Amino acid sequence: MDAEFAFDPSHTEQLMQVISRQKGESLVIGDDIIITVVEIRGDKVRLGVEAPKEIPTGNRENFAGVLRADSVSQ
Repeated sequence: MDAEFAFDPSHTEQLMQVISRQKGESLVIGDDIIITVVEIRGDKVRLGVEAPKEIPTGNRENFAGVLRADSVSQ
């Protein structure tokens, strides 16, 4: 597995680990989260996420929208 660390200026307290994977390969986060590359088509990558039900999953763009909507409603 190829891995490198990249600085993300929007998250000054964290480093982003960049990992190369091919179709069918997975990466593991902790003891119970598995992310698998399901399909690569052009510039799009489909990922499968296996995680416990109590751990929310989704993309950052959707989470940002939900957080903004919550802050406006409060």
